Amino acid sequence: MDILTITLFLALAVRMGTPLLLACLGEIYAERSGILNLGIEGTMMLGAAMGFIAAYETQNLLVGFIAAALVGSLLGLLHAIIVIFLRGNQTISGLAITFAGIGLSMLIAHEYVGKVVRGSLPIVPLFSDVPMLSAFFNQNIMVYFAYVASIVMWFVLFHTRIGIEIRATGESPIVAESAGVNVERVRLICAILSGTFAGLGGAYISLIDMRSWTDLLTLSKGWIALALVLVSLWNPLLALFTSYLFGALYAFQVFLRIDINLAKMVPYAATIPVLAIASRLSKRVGVPILGKPYIREEEALHGV
Repeated sequence: MDILTITLFLALAVRMGTPLLLACLGEIYAERSGILNLGIEGTMMLGAAMGFIAAYETQNLLVGFIAAALVGSLLGLLHAIIVIFLRGNQTISGLAITFAGIGLSMLIAHEYVGKVVRGSLPIVPLFSDVPMLSAFFNQNIMVYFAYVASIVMWFVLFHTRIGIEIRATGESPIVAESAGVNVERVRLICAILSGTFAGLGGAYISLIDMRSWTDLLTLSKGWIALALVLVSLWNPLLALFTSYLFGALYAFQVFLRIDINLAKMVPYAATIPVLAIASRLSKRVGVPILGKPYIREEEALHGV
């Protein structure tokens, strides 16, 4: 391939990897705090629908992203209330949100099928004259937001007191609470953050990738984002790399001159060996305890 083709391929990989990165970043914080959110797929779908509707009616993509973020935050809050305060099962709550989000998105956006949203996000043309490098930096502001969010969230998680509290809450909540950490508050904030970023990821698909509405347009990218959390070892900087790597796998659907159905299998098939490797590497890092509600009395009784 020539330089131009490589640059176009990389630009497509960035475009298709950005929604994965956004959803992955939020879920990293949720899982680091001890909350498993299997509602990412449904949140992305409903965020995509609400974002598209808001952008279509106002002809403003930024309004669409704000609407998607708000909807995602509400779903994250709902999940938090169920699993933190009502002590519900994290898996069941997340799956229920996914099914509800998919169903609601198809219901409220039914009249928008086939319609096209107008407008565009501002482009920041850094390194626009540099081959290949321009693929990563001659991008819209949401891509730069994802870049900056990855760096900031990594720094907060591993180099600030807030990050220590989040990680301690996920790894040993009773110890964190004994050190003065409000476990419920930390988990509440992280769960809402997970929904917010998933909503933004869904809106990116409907407003930037597709620009027209079709049912089930996220194509299970929420589940891929969940897998990328483990692949990234719960590290936002690694998520930056793995998300765009999988974005490149999606880009093969356009660039491979083979049966398109076979090409569509590439990202999903790739998750199997990558997850196997990541699961072994995860034993070397602090692994959060997921799926277990924090019940102060029981934790104290068992001496955890």
